[in-house]
Amino acid sequence: MTIYTKTATRAKDKNETVYAFGRDDSLDGKCVNVGGYQVWKLCVNYDGQVRGGLSETWRYVEKDMAYAEAVKLMNRRLKYKAFLTQKEKAGV
Repeated sequence: MTIYTKTATRAKDKNETVYAFGRDDSLDGKCVNVGGYQVWKLCVNYDGQVRGGLSETWRYVEKDMAYAEAVKLMNRRLKYKAFLTQKEKAGV
């Protein structure tokens, strides 16, 4: 699984949670219609073995979605319209 860290975006909530898109490695570079998209969340937890005491890990919110479903979920989690679907980009 590949997490697209360039799409990482802060949500407009009190914790400023960070979300990003991801996709299966086998589907990288293929058509958007194939699907396999995921939405990931950056979690911060206490870890006594790490300097500073906090470790950051990516955990999935939902997997195996179509592109349009992933964009809708991402915008809902971010609480604003940060990403557009293919239809919205085309102006339909």
